[in-house]
Amino acid sequence: MKKFSFYAFVMLCVLLASCQEEIVSPDKVKADLPAVIDLSLALPSSDKVETKGIYDYETEVSELMLIMFEENGRKMVILLDDELHPTTFDASLGGYRGYTTNGEISVDADGNPILSGTYRVYAIANWSGEAFGNLTTENLKAMSEEELKRAVASNTGFAYKVSGDERFPMSSYTEKIVINPSDPDGPTAVSVTLRRLIAHIEFVFRNGTEVANPSASVTEENPRFTPHSFSVYNIPRNAYLISKGTEEMDNMLTENDLKVYGNAENIEIIGDGKIEFFMLENVQNYGTSTTYVQRDAWTGGSTDRITAPDDKEFIYAPENSTYVVVKGEYVGTKYFGEVSYTIHLGNFSSKITKAPAQYSKGGFNNFTVNRNEYHTYTVTVNGANSVVTENETSPDEGGLNPGAEGTLTQTSGTQFVLDAHYETVMLSFVLDEKCEKPSMIVSTPYNAMQKYTLFGDSADYAGADYKWVKFMAPTLTSSLPAYPEQETKLTDIVGLAKELQDAYDNKRTEAPEGAHYMISDGKVYVVAFVDEYFYENTPDGRGWPGFVNQDNRVLILNPEKSTSIDGNSTAYPTYIFSISQRSIKTTYATASQTVNAFGIETWNETGRVAWGYPDSETGLDDYNGYANTQTLLGDDWLSETLMATTGYRTSISDNTKESHVFYSSGDGLSGIYGYNSCLTRNRDENGNGVIDDGELKWYLPAVFQYTALWMGLDYLKEDTQLFDPKTEISSSADLTEYNFYTSSDNGSSKSQYWSIEGASYGDRKHTNAVRCVRNLYDSNGNGIYDDVNPKVSENDPGNRIITVTGASESALRTETMTGGEYTAGHTERDANNRLPKAFEIAKYCVGESIGTPASGLIKFKNLGDVTLTFSRLSKSGNTVSLTIVPEDGYTYRGNSNENLANNGYTATSSGAQPWLTLTISKDGLSDAVCVWFEEDDSGNVYVIIYHKDSNPSQANNWGLTDEELGRSSSCIGAQSPTRVNSTSLYSSTSGLCSNNYSQDGDSQGWRVPNQRELMLMAEYGYLSGASAANAYASRTFYTYYSLGKNEPFSYNSHLTLQSDGNSFVIRCVRDAAPATDASLNDAVYSNSGNTIF
Repeated sequence: MKKFSFYAFVMLCVLLASCQEEIVSPDKVKADLPAVIDLSLALPSSDKVETKGIYDYETEVSELMLIMFEENGRKMVILLDDELHPTTFDASLGGYRGYTTNGEISVDADGNPILSGTYRVYAIANWSGEAFGNLTTENLKAMSEEELKRAVASNTGFAYKVSGDERFPMSSYTEKIVINPSDPDGPTAVSVTLRRLIAHIEFVFRNGTEVANPSASVTEENPRFTPHSFSVYNIPRNAYLISKGTEEMDNMLTENDLKVYGNAENIEIIGDGKIEFFMLENVQNYGTSTTYVQRDAWTGGSTDRITAPDDKEFIYAPENSTYVVVKGEYVGTKYFGEVSYTIHLGNFSSKITKAPAQYSKGGFNNFTVNRNEYHTYTVTVNGANSVVTENETSPDEGGLNPGAEGTLTQTSGTQFVLDAHYETVMLSFVLDEKCEKPSMIVSTPYNAMQKYTLFGDSADYAGADYKWVKFMAPTLTSSLPAYPEQETKLTDIVGLAKELQDAYDNKRTEAPEGAHYMISDGKVYVVAFVDEYFYENTPDGRGWPGFVNQDNRVLILNPEKSTSIDGNSTAYPTYIFSISQRSIKTTYATASQTVNAFGIETWNETGRVAWGYPDSETGLDDYNGYANTQTLLGDDWLSETLMATTGYRTSISDNTKESHVFYSSGDGLSGIYGYNSCLTRNRDENGNGVIDDGELKWYLPAVFQYTALWMGLDYLKEDTQLFDPKTEISSSADLTEYNFYTSSDNGSSKSQYWSIEGASYGDRKHTNAVRCVRNLYDSNGNGIYDDVNPKVSENDPGNRIITVTGASESALRTETMTGGEYTAGHTERDANNRLPKAFEIAKYCVGESIGTPASGLIKFKNLGDVTLTFSRLSKSGNTVSLTIVPEDGYTYRGNSNENLANNGYTATSSGAQPWLTLTISKDGLSDAVCVWFEEDDSGNVYVIIYHKDSNPSQANNWGLTDEELGRSSSCIGAQSPTRVNSTSLYSSTSGLCSNNYSQDGDSQGWRVPNQRELMLMAEYGYLSGASAANAYASRTFYTYYSLGKNEPFSYNSHLTLQSDGNSFVIRCVRDAAPATDASLNDAVYSNSGNTIF
């Protein structure tokens, strides 16, 4: 019996930063006299900080209570919320932030005068919210000093994640704060320093090949670990509200009824695979482990069962110490499969720092997570043959790692790792003793991994989910056949196994008539047709959310099994063949199965190709790639022969994009172009030589389907992202290698998508790549998945609010920004470029001079008297922009049927004065009018409305003439908004919006939009009048700034990078309440029922 484990190196990166206060013994002060204080508040850096900063919201204070006890026992409470004003924030220093009050404080929470004296001060912040529902303003105010010392913060969800306007709870205790009696020279300055009750936990995973100077064995194995989910065990529900002291064990819970611990299980990991969560402190006694390996050592296992994490008896770790179990996919040169790593939290760095005593005792026996700490664990996966834990003394001390477990299959047989769409592969193997006793392993979303006996009295495969692969005998070993018209030519794995058993028993050298295999030169050849990873009727009734974004489904024939001594690791060193298939990935929220979502494949298997010569490019849509693909193809479908050649004839055991190209597996394909390449992902299911309407499943996405993927990019797993940010780009020329064809119109700058930039698109200029998508919901119920709604957002023009309605919440910024700008210099893949759930767009540009809105009562021919109001008019040369304020029930359409209500609209004329057509409708009636603009010597723009009976040059025929509606100053023109350059946007720490924009007397919360916000503003028409000279700026810069791309993402008629030297205008945004009730949650299916997110 062999024991299998996995080679990993786990490192805790901790730099300890002290947060000590200097307290000067004060002179005796006269007590109980009226006093005034000037409060300053500081949030120090986290006590364990890596060189990167922490999130803005980790340091925000939305409410503050000072509970003060004077030396003579008198109590005073000061309550602050709106009075707090942030002064500094430095993410690079681990989240240091300062606050002051907007004015002097002279009364307490009950309106009584503040009195002088020497106080013991308990400061508490951010106690409200659902997470810590046991703390209320009233019960805090009523507490005695002894009650405060015993007070407990209880997190009902066990672990913590900021959402909406909730903020982290904080507290502090300070002795001998002196408040002097009122003095003409000014108030008493009082300073308070807060500390967060929670710890910030982060895990980062690296592969051994990414580490400098990896060992030869690591290089040979070439490991790649992709984390999929994690669970956290022994999360404390309770922690003392006020820190008990400065020694490490001071904050250990002593009351047994407070020692409540919970689990958060099966939390999905998205994007780059990094794990982050927050938890209350968990102070534990030192364990007995002396090496890293002992930290996770456990007992009680057995070869006949798998022991669940929370059923393990850890030998050296304290009973209630917190640990994390991370599960994911492992692929190496010799092994592939699903593995897990168990890691106990704590400061197990052996470095002794200069921090206070309570943080200087790091070691392998430390299992404590203190409040206000930032833990970063870097897990390096080096291989799968053994486990060696490298530590401060010697990597040889590690030995086998009991924290690494899983199921591995050796790459000794014929194996294929395939994409989510229809696939065809050639299996080849030797007819040997493995065929004698047929069995199979099946693993799918509806079939937990299990080995089945196929024949005899012990056969147990009934009900297993194995029929997604069908088999047929090839006619040649050098090419793949087309899918047969008669399914009688196909068999499943059970039928094939029976035939192979017969062939082995009878020592066959050639296949009998009707067999589903052929024998040539002593080898068996079988063609496998793999269905797309899609279930029309899901066994659990969940619909598409049950099978997208899932682990690979697996089918293995005749595996040999070897189990570890503890029963938690299994290896399959030999087998006949293995087929593993990626699931469809999506960025949509998975809580509802009736959303018209679409999903994407993992690899571009047709490579970079020329666009080709489509049947038609007329009437292409910006949103519906399915209809576009039908238009492009017309009757120009791929031939049956060409479709048959797309597949693989040799094994593919890794996850690399380089291995997944049809061209490399055959003699090369011809006739495959950009416009028709997605046909290779479909199947001629009825064998008639044509992809019928119902057979077209996978198609070329439209431009705004690509940007919909960009909105939720952080939710895409593995290398499903269109561009791997780890790719090394050394020159500007390399950037064009990652452009993708869209199925949208080439003449409207929407036929090529720039995946590296994320939100940018333009006209076709290069030989591009292709990634195909599939609709997930049959809204028509006709079995044809032709209906898609890639709009994952909705616009409320009346309130200028854009709400995200479809993207998963996991890819959004869920915490509310109450003020301040995005981090200066952030890039397109930074967390600062995530979308909020909803945001409001400012009425005007920063610095824009706005006149009185132009408004008037117009007598229309069909509609009668209607008030028409323009809230914004601007003119620059022959280009004008306007915004219409809608009246209830009316619609407003422009020259190309654009909806103009509260959306910017631009018109350009070749003549001296521009004009535009406006159609107004209500209750089935409509009027078309001409809107004419004129400009006076002062640069003021005014508008004249005419009925449109003919074209503008025949003004006398328009009916009402010279009816002036009103005047307004221009936005871009004579009275222009403030302009900023790229240097200010890149490096300025001042509030470009927060300090310079106010609307209707409200200056709170405004910021420069990030790239994704600007993208949606452009899509909904909020960026009127944009041009190369008048570009709207975002705060987001390009990752490849060093390659000369040193301008912010901006909009100048499409989202792009402006050339150097331009200045920009800003239209601010701020977080808002969502305008719709759409659910952005993902479905959670957990055995424990306890989740953190």
